[in-house]
This record gives sequence, C-alpha cells and structure tokens, in this order.
Amino acid sequence: MELKKEIIWLAGGDGLIGNFLTNSLFADEFHWLIFTRKIKKSHRPNVEYVLWNTETQTIPDDILRPDHIINLAGAGIADRLWTAARKQIIIALARMLMTKPIRLFQYFGNGRQWYSWIHIQDAGEIIYTLIRNTQCVGVYNLVSPDPINNRENDARYHENEQVERYLAFCSYFCVKVDAR
Repeated sequence: MELKKEIIWLAGGDGLIGNFLTNSLFADEFHWLIFTRKIKKSHRPNVEYVLWNTETQTIPDDILRPDHIINLAGAGIADRLWTAARKQIIIALARMLMTKPIRLFQYFGNGRQWYSWIHIQDAGEIIYTLIRNTQCVGVYNLVSPDPINNRENDARYHENEQVERYLAFCSYFCVKVDAR
C-alpha cells in the first residue's frame, strides 16, 4: 500500500531553484503542484502543472490542498528592457551566465554592488529542512550571512569553475541605454 505523499504548491517552479527542487534526491517524497502561466505536461507522476491565471489572480478550485507552500516566483532582471514599469516589478536574481557558452561573463555597473546570495544546493537543503521540521512555520528568506559584491562573486565563481573567461562589465551608460 502506497502512503499518501505530502503535497507542495510551488510558485516559480520553472526557475532555477524550482527545477532543482523537483529534480532533487528528495523530490519523489512529495507530490508537486507547480503553478504556471502556461500549462505543461509533466513526465513525472508526482509533478503536475496547474494554470495560474495572473490576470484574475486565480487558480482552479478543484486542486489538491497543500501541506506546504513554496513561493519562488519573481521577475528576472535580464528578461526584458529596463523600463520604469519593469524596474518596479523586478525581484529575481540576474541571469549573469547567459553568455557562458561563449565564455563572456558580465556584471552590472561597476561591480561594487552588494547582494546576498545562496548556493543552490544550500537552498535545496534548507527548503527540505523547513518542510521536514514541524517547528518551522512562517516566511523564510534564504540568503548567505555574508553578502559579497558583484565583482567578487564573479571572480569566485570562475575560480571554482576553472574556466578561461573574458570579463565584460555593463556600465551605467549601457544600463541607461537599455532602460529606454
């Protein structure tokens, strides 16, 4: 007899961390309902995609009720031009590695901007611990206790990857032009 799996509602499940979670070693312990704006077909029996109508802010009434809710939804800063309206909704991390295949890496501005970060494996383990520990309730923000600047993060990443690279920076002028 198969035991009932705990149900997780996952917003932002198509992103980096969401994909990591639903493909992790502990993923099969749960039944995942991933909220998405475009319905997809899952190739795994414990992962379903649920239509999230962002215009009406509604989800179907007949979906399974959650044991846990994980919200990873947000807007990527490299998804579109930086219009004034777009700047107001950006809450996700930069896609700094989009030029990785050609070994060109960039950081925004002068590289001295501080930001908090977290390794994807650490995020996955923390989320799993929060799910499993019944004393953990509420909202959690997962970041490293040691923020670093953008330039330093880039250098550390490439030391660990051990790849030759060309570093480009996106100056204030470029960002300003892109914002038009």
